[in-house]
Amino acid sequence: MRAGLGLWRGRALTGAVGAFVPAAASALEEQRLAAVEALNGAELALGRHGPVAERLRVLVNEHPLRERLAAHLMLALAGSGRQVEALKVYQRVRERLLHQLGMEPGAELAEAQLRVLRQTIRH
Repeated sequence: MRAGLGLWRGRALTGAVGAFVPAAASALEEQRLAAVEALNGAELALGRHGPVAERLRVLVNEHPLRERLAAHLMLALAGSGRQVEALKVYQRVRERLLHQLGMEPGAELAEAQLRVLRQTIRH
């Protein structure tokens, strides 16, 4: 998965013309992000918290409302012994969700917060 994602370069369909291009580019970006999330989830399960945290920090900044990325970042930080930073991530995302969408975080992000608070993430 890492090798495949490493082949990705820039925005999908850059320079392509046609009415279908924006929707197709958006769908491809969604698939890429889903692959990134799957890879991060696998690496977290293997205990690779440090390297995952640094990659996720960039992704969460690029996609600030994407809860799965934020949840993974929280788990990676907590797994690296940085619980306070992990809880700050939760608070920032929660505030964005409330301000921009008028909604509370979903189950996955809330569960990540509980795991951090209960300190159930292995280092």
